[in-house]
Amino acid sequence: NSNYVGTGSSDRSLRLWDCVTGNCVRLMTGHKSTVLVISFSPDGRFIVSGSSDRRVLVWDIAYGHLLAELSHHNNIIASLAFSREGTVLVSSAIDSTIALWDFA
Repeated sequence: NSNYVGTGSSDRSLRLWDCVTGNCVRLMTGHKSTVLVISFSPDGRFIVSGSSDRRVLVWDIAYGHLLAELSHHNNIIASLAFSREGTVLVSSAIDSTIALWDFA
């Protein structure tokens, strides 16, 4: 969503910022360690976050609710990316493993 920018933090939070006002519009907590990577879904409905806690969390952008916890990796999450259609999320960890998650 071009109206927001997201940031992850060492305080284990994920924040959404309004690009026009510069205000924080969502504060999401749920990780147990530093949030290292985030990705917005192509339709702008979801944001996913990855952490050194080895989990990927799925959030609803409209309300900031935690929708799902995706656990597969045995190491720190290194990257997150949605397919162009938004039907698949790919996560990778620093141990070179990847996981594909169905978002259809």
